[in-house]
Amino acid sequence: MESIYSLFRYLTPLVYWMLILLWLFIFSFYIRRIKRKKYSDTLLRTLFIILSIDSLRTLLESTYFGFWYTSLSGLLPIYIFDFLSQPQIVFFPKILNLVVSLLIIFILLKKWIPMEDKRLKKMKTNIEIYQAAFDQSPVSIVITNTNGDIQYVNKKVCSFTGYSEKELIGQNPRVLKSGELDDSFYKEVWSTITSGDTWKGTFINKKKSGEVYWEDAQISPLYQRGKITHFIATKVDITEKIKIQEQLQHKNKMDSIGKLAGGMAHDFNNVLTGIISAAQLLKSPKRNLDEKSIIYADLILKSSERATDIIKKLMIFSRKGTVTTSTIDINKILDDVVSILEGTIDKKIEILINKGATKRKFIGNYSAIESSILNICINASHAILSGGQIHINTKNISIDKNYCDSSTFDILPGEYIEIGIKDSGCGIPNDNIKKIFEPFYTTKEQGKGTGLGLFTVYSTIKDHQGSLDVQSQEGVGTIFSILLPCSDNAIEKEDKITPIFSGSSTVLVVDDEEFNRILNKDLLESLGYKVLLAKDGEESVEIFRKNHLEIDLVLMDMIMPKMSGSEAFYKMREIDENCNVVITSGNAENGMIKVLIEQGVADFISKPYKISELSKVLARNMRK
Repeated sequence: MESIYSLFRYLTPLVYWMLILLWLFIFSFYIRRIKRKKYSDTLLRTLFIILSIDSLRTLLESTYFGFWYTSLSGLLPIYIFDFLSQPQIVFFPKILNLVVSLLIIFILLKKWIPMEDKRLKKMKTNIEIYQAAFDQSPVSIVITNTNGDIQYVNKKVCSFTGYSEKELIGQNPRVLKSGELDDSFYKEVWSTITSGDTWKGTFINKKKSGEVYWEDAQISPLYQRGKITHFIATKVDITEKIKIQEQLQHKNKMDSIGKLAGGMAHDFNNVLTGIISAAQLLKSPKRNLDEKSIIYADLILKSSERATDIIKKLMIFSRKGTVTTSTIDINKILDDVVSILEGTIDKKIEILINKGATKRKFIGNYSAIESSILNICINASHAILSGGQIHINTKNISIDKNYCDSSTFDILPGEYIEIGIKDSGCGIPNDNIKKIFEPFYTTKEQGKGTGLGLFTVYSTIKDHQGSLDVQSQEGVGTIFSILLPCSDNAIEKEDKITPIFSGSSTVLVVDDEEFNRILNKDLLESLGYKVLLAKDGEESVEIFRKNHLEIDLVLMDMIMPKMSGSEAFYKMREIDENCNVVITSGNAENGMIKVLIEQGVADFISKPYKISELSKVLARNMRK
């Protein structure tokens, strides 16, 4: 027992002196930190002051008790213990503790707490600024936790998608999925960001209203203490950009179709010119054909005219052809449409027609309007699954300025013919209604639809200064309404025999196709003309140079090898500034024709042409 007492007798003073050294080091450490000027954080400096005061108190208290226990153990003179044990001396460490505590409380009240309040207010202000910046950002910002649950969305997300903040918080971003992207796409996104990398790409999402949109997105992980705690996504709407790109692609595609159509038209029309000319020559009274042969010749002419109409439609569709217009009776178009439908659609589908319009005539292109109505009706038949009806009706309506102002079409007030086409089919989903007139949009299987049908209908009606509307209900059916401006005061073109004009002048025929040269020679000679032939532009210039005093008119193809018709015309004009040239072509390039006519070309006739049309042009332009 005595040995334990002796141990603690010496151990206690030793511990106190170790504490003295330790607190001396701590105190000096705090003093050095306070003296440093690089601390911009006054709150941290104040903390060091408080800690230094407290460490000084502890150092002094440890020193007092260190001397106390060292003298008590006999290691120092005992009178030190007697001195330190006096009541007035014992009071010193107590009062020191009290003074230091009050000083610390004073510093806390005067310095620490006000500075802490100021710091918290500044933090709150900064948070509010950051919040305002996020909310005012034109970019959508979404923050999720590591499970993918939405923790924050800015106002742009809510205003753009139509969802409220309450509807989105706690949800997974898959609430915006449109179904346009497969699961492997989202797995790749998730794999990238959970591995610590940033993902960049494009989402195809869907608003609350069901509208699909495109957005460029960047998703990055957020870290705290080196660990991923959240993901932040910044997204920019690029729907308009995508649509512009699609329109540009459509334009380029249409330009390619136009170039292809132009080349096809030139070749086909050259061939058709020969066929029509040959058939007309066969029908000439001089041939003395029997009745059956005349019928065959008429069939050739009718088939050629149908082929010519197909070429014209192709050129109109590609926006490269000249659209011919005339006064049209809507009833005649409907009769033709119904006649075609009865021979093509399912016999179980009943076609009902009500011709209620009393003002039936309008100015337009017969084939284009017929094709448009036929296209809608055929689509209607496809929507009727097993038996049903297609109602076609017409009526006259008067359109006022208010209606015109609210229309998306460029229409004017006045009297219109309304053509209604109603079916009892499956209807069109609301999501698809806005898209059906877009180019290349189709719901049919790949290879069974181009997506150009209704776009062409839309373009045709717009070109006719009309309007087009569609209403549909799934499971009930669809109604298309077409408005076309009335033109009952116009004189309708009558079907009558066109006279054939004869002549006795000299005509130089220039064409690179041999059969066209031969047939044109026979045609013109049958009309009484004298004919010279040239196989290309160069030969025509040489013939014209030698015989220009005798040549009354030049009938010249525009597109030829070696030298084009336009080049040959300019060469001929150098020989005779009053040269009389009629240009013909299977590809009517309107801009070039206009330039040539302004430069002195007498006229233009488009291939293929009938003998009556050719004779009229020659008679009109022949030198007197």
